[in-house]
Amino acid sequence: MKTMLLFLLQLNFLLAQTIGSPNWVFETDITAGIRSTPAVGANGTIYFGTDDGNLYALSNNGQKKWEFHTEGWIISSPAIGNDGTIYFGSRDGKLYALNQQGDKEWEYELGVNSEIWSSPAVGNNGTIYFGSTNDTVYSIDDKGNQLWKFAANGKIYSSPAIDKQGVIYIGANDYKLYAINPDGSKKWEFQTNGPIYFSSPAIDNDGTIYIGSDDSTLYAINNDGTKKWEFKLGGVCGNSPTIDSNGVIYIGALEFDGAFYAINPNGTKKWEFGRGFGFYSSAAIGLDGTIYIGSNSNKVFAVNPDGSIKWEFTTGDMAESSPVISSDGLLYFGTNHGKLFALYSENKNYSNSSWPKFRHNDRNDGNISNSVTEIHDKENIILDLILAQNYPNPFNPSTKIKYTIPSAKKKFSLPQTVTLLVYDILGREVATLVNEPKAPGIYEATFNAGNLSSGVYFYELRAGSFSSVMKLMLLR
Repeated sequence: MKTMLLFLLQLNFLLAQTIGSPNWVFETDITAGIRSTPAVGANGTIYFGTDDGNLYALSNNGQKKWEFHTEGWIISSPAIGNDGTIYFGSRDGKLYALNQQGDKEWEYELGVNSEIWSSPAVGNNGTIYFGSTNDTVYSIDDKGNQLWKFAANGKIYSSPAIDKQGVIYIGANDYKLYAINPDGSKKWEFQTNGPIYFSSPAIDNDGTIYIGSDDSTLYAINNDGTKKWEFKLGGVCGNSPTIDSNGVIYIGALEFDGAFYAINPNGTKKWEFGRGFGFYSSAAIGLDGTIYIGSNSNKVFAVNPDGSIKWEFTTGDMAESSPVISSDGLLYFGTNHGKLFALYSENKNYSNSSWPKFRHNDRNDGNISNSVTEIHDKENIILDLILAQNYPNPFNPSTKIKYTIPSAKKKFSLPQTVTLLVYDILGREVATLVNEPKAPGIYEATFNAGNLSSGVYFYELRAGSFSSVMKLMLLR
């Protein structure tokens, strides 16, 4: 009786938390668009910039903690250093360093007619790298002192990415992707057939660098600067590639023929969707493979790994800001009419890949050497039970359910008794999918509905003191 009551309470709570609906919305001034992608600190604080020149810090319930004003638009996405310092650029030509209370630690000024659209990357030793509209890449230490600068031949709006050897990759509108050694010398340059404006590099585990260009092309480049392959998009590339756990690359295009593409690791098209929508936003990929992407059609989409739409949310304006997945299952993103949304999502973690979101991880540090999921599973311990949405859903007759079992204690990884049960709408148990000890890790179960009739069902995962419930639908 106690178990049934608990299940019904969880069920009511679940129904109130509809996937794809807002948990909260934070509003800035109506003219203060949010193009900056949020960074999330270790304590859950959300940092993002706006067109009115403010950097905001919000608690994870959407309440404002503080704001810091600059004299230019903040399109640059903030990056968080190892010590929690927040770094970001402004169109006023300054790079700022703030502490977690919103106080300025230092600023680095570029001079007249220089703007920073580029998002900073943070090296292993705390060095900050960024590009500027004065055709220069800068290296600044964590005290605000210039270490070196590298001259390109065109304005830089692209944001740098750092590989495991500390090499910095960045695009410029002189039709080139640059590889810069940690000492500021040029390693190589790769010539594209169009300017690189807002696309920033993504790095795969094998060292492949992916970047889009305004010649409507996604380039795959080996780490020695030679071309691996190229893929023609239906329009100018205005966003940055991300990569899932199978090596599939996701990227969108602008203009009327533009679409959102899934591209296999060998450079062939897997699928496309949303032709004509236009995409400035870069995708975030969840642990269960769901792809989240904002569009210029005033919608944010959750897309299944096969390219079908799982759900969509109408934002009221363009969503240029790229989505972020929080450890409590919320999806953060901003819109051009000054709203930051937190939607309920299927995921509490990212895909187990090298580059599952814009700027690599929650800290937006653009450094492949740093953990993607550091905030979600500190010290590589799985701290939270994750029950993913079944796929496919709706289904007939079978579907797969992924789940993650947390560690019982931080210092141990002992097996826990795990049950995965399926109930009908009245709360009656109709199937037992798992009932055995499981060590912490990621698992998948198959549910075959057999002779069950069409309708809504619920599945519940229990592991020790943890439990979670999700809804699924059988359509005959």
